[in-house]
Amino acid sequence: MAVDKTANHRTANRAPGQQSLQQQQQQQDAELANGAAQPVVSKELQAVDVKFLDDHVETFQVAARADGQVLFDKVCHVLNILEREYFGLEYQDTQGTRYWLDYGKRMGDQLGLGNRPQPMMEFAVKFYVPDPAQLEEEHTRYLFALQIKKDLASGDLPVPEDVAALLCSYIVQATFGDFMVSECADGEYLSRTKFLPTQTRKFEEAVMSHHRRHFGQSPLDAELNLLDHVRKCDLYGVKMVAAKDTQDIPLNLAVAHMGLLVLQSTTRINTFSWNSIRKLSFKRKRFLIKFHPSEGYGYYKKVEEFTFASRNAAKSFWKRCIENHCFFRLSELPKSPSRHKTRIFSRGSSFRYSGRTQKQIIEQVRESGDLARRPFTRSVSLRHTLLPAPPKCVRRSLIAPPPASTSSPIVEEKRFSDPPGERRSISSRNSATELNKTDLRNDHIVHRGNIEKRSSIIKDANANSVRIITDQNRNGVFVDSELCRNLFLELHSTPMDNRLNSFDRRASLQKQETSYYVSKELLMTERTYRRDLEIITFWFRDHFDDDKGHKSISSADESEELTTEFIGRLFQLLDPINKLHGRLLRDLEHRIAAMEGRPVTGTNSFEGVGSLLLEYSSVLAHYKAYASELPALLEAYEKAFNQNTSFRCTIESFETNKVCYVPLALLFTRPLHRLLHYSRACTKLTKFYSSDHPDRAFCEEVIEKLKPIIAGMAAQVHQAKNQVKLMELERDLSGVDSILEKQFLREGSLMKLSKKGYQQRMFFLFSDCLVYANKINDDPGLRFRAHGQIQLKGVMVEVSEPRVGMEHCFTIYAPHRALMVAAPSEAERERWIVAIQRAVDACSSPEDDINAYSTLQSCASSDDGLSSVGAASNRSSIASSHQILNPAVIAQLSKSNQYPRCNTTLHVCWLRQISVSREDYERAGLSHHMSGYLLRKFKHSTGWQKLWIVFSDFSLFFYKSYQDTTPLACLPLLGYNVSTPNVEDAIEKQFVLKLQFKAHTYFFRAESDYTFQRWLEAIGSVTV
Repeated sequence: MAVDKTANHRTANRAPGQQSLQQQQQQQDAELANGAAQPVVSKELQAVDVKFLDDHVETFQVAARADGQVLFDKVCHVLNILEREYFGLEYQDTQGTRYWLDYGKRMGDQLGLGNRPQPMMEFAVKFYVPDPAQLEEEHTRYLFALQIKKDLASGDLPVPEDVAALLCSYIVQATFGDFMVSECADGEYLSRTKFLPTQTRKFEEAVMSHHRRHFGQSPLDAELNLLDHVRKCDLYGVKMVAAKDTQDIPLNLAVAHMGLLVLQSTTRINTFSWNSIRKLSFKRKRFLIKFHPSEGYGYYKKVEEFTFASRNAAKSFWKRCIENHCFFRLSELPKSPSRHKTRIFSRGSSFRYSGRTQKQIIEQVRESGDLARRPFTRSVSLRHTLLPAPPKCVRRSLIAPPPASTSSPIVEEKRFSDPPGERRSISSRNSATELNKTDLRNDHIVHRGNIEKRSSIIKDANANSVRIITDQNRNGVFVDSELCRNLFLELHSTPMDNRLNSFDRRASLQKQETSYYVSKELLMTERTYRRDLEIITFWFRDHFDDDKGHKSISSADESEELTTEFIGRLFQLLDPINKLHGRLLRDLEHRIAAMEGRPVTGTNSFEGVGSLLLEYSSVLAHYKAYASELPALLEAYEKAFNQNTSFRCTIESFETNKVCYVPLALLFTRPLHRLLHYSRACTKLTKFYSSDHPDRAFCEEVIEKLKPIIAGMAAQVHQAKNQVKLMELERDLSGVDSILEKQFLREGSLMKLSKKGYQQRMFFLFSDCLVYANKINDDPGLRFRAHGQIQLKGVMVEVSEPRVGMEHCFTIYAPHRALMVAAPSEAERERWIVAIQRAVDACSSPEDDINAYSTLQSCASSDDGLSSVGAASNRSSIASSHQILNPAVIAQLSKSNQYPRCNTTLHVCWLRQISVSREDYERAGLSHHMSGYLLRKFKHSTGWQKLWIVFSDFSLFFYKSYQDTTPLACLPLLGYNVSTPNVEDAIEKQFVLKLQFKAHTYFFRAESDYTFQRWLEAIGSVTV
């Protein structure tokens, strides 16, 4: 895209949302004109006022003939920001035209600046990225959040009132903290802050309603939610400039990352993408856009013309377009051509963007191993305006402590005591603290052997403790994690005798380090568990109520009553568990934050998770009640599913939603597993705690409390797991009756010999029979129809010779026939032979009652032909219920069957030709449920991507962060091999896992040796 330019000057329209700054400039001019005392300005220095995003103003002294880059460098030095290219300094002239400071020009030569003795500039976001939540630096995201708050208050971001209420609620959560009834019931805490140009009481009530739901979110989490929601607004980052078209129709123009926008009032009427634009130019007040004539990029006009109020307004907008195009579209800036001759007469304006492009910033963040993560502090909390401040306090600012050039500044922060019985998620520290600052330079991805052991130690003047301030990244795991861990070890280390040798010291530190990661693992899994509870108590409830309110269904009264009774009892049992775990999660986050040295009111680093779990031991009564009623709940769930077509449609439509990442019935069993996780975590902590550790006794007490409950729940756990598996098979396997009365043993894919040769079939081994089935053709849900069965009583199994080109063959001898099958590998054949033989031995006693499958074909059939009745017989129990279905229900039922449910082991076994046993299910569900942040290596580069990963039910689920409700992708692990990278992989990092299945290879990187071993153990339990 080329540029051209010439121009004239005239008054521009005032930019929206900038009245306050313009009034300041006019008042300053009036005072100077009336002979007011002018500021003393040196002939060599010029004073410039800069207004920051938190509305405080600072004055900078720069050389009168210095370039604009000098002033911008000073501002960035004070703010201590790294990704400075996203921001800029904006000012306006006396006519209201807005300009960005030109870094390549002298201060006195800036367009529209004139010879002002002390101009006012604003530090603001210059380039609005499409997804600000993906910015790497937390400080950068924080500044973006402040800009969004300012845009809302000034009217530069027009959004519907309901959307504005949601956005402002996240601002309140980030600056005020959790909603407390004692302080927030009257809503006065909102009326003291300006969120919108026109703010009504109804709007404040809407903000307060949203604010209640954000309980427990940290400022970092609230800012991420704010940025994630605001990016979806149509006018996010759109700064409109008034103009007219060739017919003198008033319009607004704006420039964004995708191109130029044309708006009528606040409605977008046209978008000119960068691909379609060939050249941008301005001539006096006219702004010209020339388009590519080629097909595919062309526009129906060759040139589009707009008129601005003045030449300066046209030139300012033209420069904004050039900067946005260079920043978002170019990989790197072309080298500036050298001028050999000095031109006496200029041919027009010349301008070049200086700085890094967006791609260069991203590459530097991802690939550089030496990025300095610099600390900063957030602005004053809104809560501070409601409570009396101590006399010796100064306002906290967005300005970060300067780098190593400042040796020992004194930092004073605010602290407020909480009322008894209340906890707050947002808090500050009291007392003056001495900050010994060094320039922290840590890897973006921390690993051992590459850590510079430098820290920022804060010695509290009023407490005998040592703590550290660290920069916590959004995902908070890899950034400065080594620094946090070192502080935790220091806090939990007891004085040792000088005669203790170095080996003993290293062993002691390693145990304390492991206890920290055990506690952190508990926090990670608690986040996933709480989300699983919310899927049932919030998402499913909302989906059920919505479907119940919109559907007109005529069904049997008995089935409706059964459904209502099941739903009511389910939520009655799970609601108190969900609420208690919400508070437990909040307090657990506080404990881990205190271990890492982050300031948290009411919690110190010596308080472990054992004492916290003991505080919440009252939840055990709810677990006992839930475990005792779960078998009856599952039975009622299955009856309602089979007898109530409306409820069946609701369940099937909900399971196609990405929020429900595993089958709903499987989520019902999650509480049965959680207590075992607590017991194992406390057992590990007692192993790594020293004998005099204050949390050791609490962990031992928790273990003793959990032992009888876990032992009493063992029968329910086994029964529930078997029942859920059989319920899933009943939905995916048609032609089988009374399947819920069996005990599941094994399922998998084998090759069965028939008249047409070896054909792939799914085999299901139950406690008394072996069933084989084939996939129903043209079924998008990947359902199966049973073809035959073999009663296990009197069955013999033996290895047979290879036949018809198939290896790993074995023969199943029934009383009336022989079934010849082949396994995909020798290991699979051995597993099947052992499983079948054990099942035969278990059911060989004469008193066993063998249930026959009356709907199956005779075991003598070998044609395996599929009948058209197979798909229709998938729900024989529903077909016999004689319900009168209206057309809406039939349409909804058909629609829900068009999409496959979430990946089940049945589907994965069929596609990858493997098998899974009952022991595999129990091991994957009970022993190895993991979640946390891992780094996934890009396939075609050396970069790593940070992802929140949940390991559950033989699969890895990938999220951007733990707060996301829907996974980005899912990786079933059945059939994969887990190992560590070899030399050919060229992975020069520690704690890396390698997952491989045929040609598919993935690398994941953990943050510590303990975390690496836990992921290796968990994934290895379900892989080859």
